[in-house]
Amino acid sequence: MKKKLTHNLFLKILSVIFAFVLWLMVVIVTDPYKTVIISDVPITVINEEEITGQGIGQIYSVVSPQDRTVSVRVYGQKSKVDKLTASDIKAVVDFGVVSSVGAAYIDVSEPEGVTIMSKTPEMMKIDVEALQERSFDVALEVVGDAAEGYIINDARISPNVTKITAPESVMAKIAKVGIQVDVSGLSSDINSFRKIVLYDASGKVIDYDKNENVTLSVSEVQTYVETYMIKEVPLEIYPSGEMQENIVLTNFSYEPDTIVLKGRKSDLATIDSIVVPENSGFVNLGDITESGNIVKDVSLFVPSGVYFLNEGGEKVTLHFEVMKIVEKTFDVFMSDIDFTNRPDDIEIEFADDISSVAITVKGYENDMKELTLKNVAPYVNLINSVEGNSYYKLRVRTSSSFTLVGEPVVNLTIKKIIEEMPEDPIVDPAEGLIEEPTTPVIN
Repeated sequence: MKKKLTHNLFLKILSVIFAFVLWLMVVIVTDPYKTVIISDVPITVINEEEITGQGIGQIYSVVSPQDRTVSVRVYGQKSKVDKLTASDIKAVVDFGVVSSVGAAYIDVSEPEGVTIMSKTPEMMKIDVEALQERSFDVALEVVGDAAEGYIINDARISPNVTKITAPESVMAKIAKVGIQVDVSGLSSDINSFRKIVLYDASGKVIDYDKNENVTLSVSEVQTYVETYMIKEVPLEIYPSGEMQENIVLTNFSYEPDTIVLKGRKSDLATIDSIVVPENSGFVNLGDITESGNIVKDVSLFVPSGVYFLNEGGEKVTLHFEVMKIVEKTFDVFMSDIDFTNRPDDIEIEFADDISSVAITVKGYENDMKELTLKNVAPYVNLINSVEGNSYYKLRVRTSSSFTLVGEPVVNLTIKKIIEEMPEDPIVDPAEGLIEEPTTPVIN
């Protein structure tokens, strides 16, 4: 078998070569016709403004063919069709003649000497959507809590409005426009530019970066977050002036007695208390005539650059309790007076032709309302008493609720009680033999 295959091998090879050359000559001389399919011919769109130029604009998306290419079946001489490429064929779609269902004919031009037999697809299908334009407020959302001992004093953005142009399907999804800043553990300020985020109704982020049909007049806003330190310090208020006559301050207090401040750490570092000094005239005791409360503002005593943490924190309620000192006068009859150290053998009566004497005591108004002469307990000490007319100090019992006004005296006549008439002759006082004391005051 092998000998048969190799027998006259040279002649066999020569025959094959001769047959190929003969075939090639026939092809070259005759140039036969053939059919070829050219794929991925790019489609060119003309009159696009007929779609995009309506109103504030329209956009379209290609439904098919999505790769915007067409396959073309051509027929022609082999020498021509074999050389054809996708760039040699022009495929055009005119958006000026789009049907009501969004279909436009794909027109393919025939290269010279070549016939277009068919193309796939025949039509380009598009979806047309109107563009909408709307202004949105840019919301700033601060989440988290600042570091312990700090608060977020202010947070703002600039600008706070942006105008969005988007397809109506996208616009319908936009429920909120804004940025979110996480301040968890923050103890310093933030000052940076941040990208605006679009949210749908469920709070999900709408990714618009890859959609060339969505534009924002402002896509980034400057974000500023101001962080303040907070500090609680005691409040010290010192009143000035003197109480009016016969008015006594029994209690002075205020609330709150501490205040919470906010400010830069450097400003708060040296503040250990807020002091309202006596010479400030903030509280003038001379103006206080009755018990009650007064609300006053202590903000003038807070250093510049430092603020109250809460609104209304500068208001302090001053509480005053006062007692008025009033006088009360009693008519004292002989029977009301307690005579201490009184000898048993004397009689006492007022030297003046009176039935009573008046004494005045003073004390707190509330105490005076309930005070009786029995509480006053007037008395005269007769330890150094003498017979006849003399002035004696009228005293009262020691008490914390009242004091005696002045040093009242009473003119008393003291007589000894004589059981039997004396045997000695009675001397007429007019003759000056007996002198009675009339003016000395006996303690």
